[in-house]
Amino acid sequence: GVAGLCLAIAGAALVRRDWRRWLPLGVFPLACIAVFSSAEVNRDRFLLPSLGVLAVFAGAAIAWVAVRSRALAVAVALLAAGPPLLQAARYVVAIGGPGTRDVAVDRLTAGAAPGARILTTLPELGLDRTRFEVVAFDAFDERAALAAPFMDHVVTTGAPEGLDVVSEVVPGSAHAGPRIALARPRRPRALRAVPLTAGDLAASENAGALALALDGDLGTRWESAAPQTPGTWLEVRLPPGRPLAGVDLALGERPRHFAANLHVFALGEAGEWTRMRVAETRPPVAEQLGHPSQSLVFAPVRTRGLRLVQVGRRVRPWSIAELRLHEDPGAP
Repeated sequence: GVAGLCLAIAGAALVRRDWRRWLPLGVFPLACIAVFSSAEVNRDRFLLPSLGVLAVFAGAAIAWVAVRSRALAVAVALLAAGPPLLQAARYVVAIGGPGTRDVAVDRLTAGAAPGARILTTLPELGLDRTRFEVVAFDAFDERAALAAPFMDHVVTTGAPEGLDVVSEVVPGSAHAGPRIALARPRRPRALRAVPLTAGDLAASENAGALALALDGDLGTRWESAAPQTPGTWLEVRLPPGRPLAGVDLALGERPRHFAANLHVFALGEAGEWTRMRVAETRPPVAEQLGHPSQSLVFAPVRTRGLRLVQVGRRVRPWSIAELRLHEDPGAP
């Protein structure tokens, strides 16, 4: 508080004659600020150890007042401690009841069907991941907007375009949490599978097993010849004009053989490959319900080919039980 800070400054001025004894205390807050100012991660709580030192200096000022008037010293101490104490009491009362996150989770749990896919920009909600598939984004950005039409529910702050807000959770105080919107996609997207044959596929390695990724059997698979390293690719060539909008890589009986980091490229008319902005519509494999897969969507693009490039590193090979390519029949 302002009064406490003023008392600390006054106390530092009053003890300057005995500076040798007080110097180690005075250096401590400065050292904390200097150290944490150079850190890559900063949090307000890092300053908490220094507050004890400021309280000691404030106590020196109150002790100086007490020598002259004990009643005045008590009044000054209460004036300094009162506002922070009141704020702390209000905070305790506020968090004693359900916050906006709690209310949002209760409403979703009551209204969402088991297995529903929920996109959230509030990852700390605490949704039951054994009941729902929760896809988390840091913000409702371009990637979240790509994924939202494939979701059953969206939990975010504000009211982004393309969503119909079903209900809002309004905080009763500043400590109750953010204002949360529970929404659904205004225009849910339904993609259509593109028929593929083994002749449509090519790969940087183990090309002879590509037919196993199209045989409809989750027990068979194409996989890379070695542990995952950047540069392994799988390519699909198609007749021109297909409005491609997504790809699904079923993992079958080896869910831990998912690609570490996939980049998706579309083939242009001049033969150039253009990287697509993609969004995942399922959570990490360990949190998925039902058959595990990697599902990527992107803005519809009419192209003659698609290339999937694995650019990550893992000790396991890259494995695909079934490759499913999707197009958007309603794309312009």
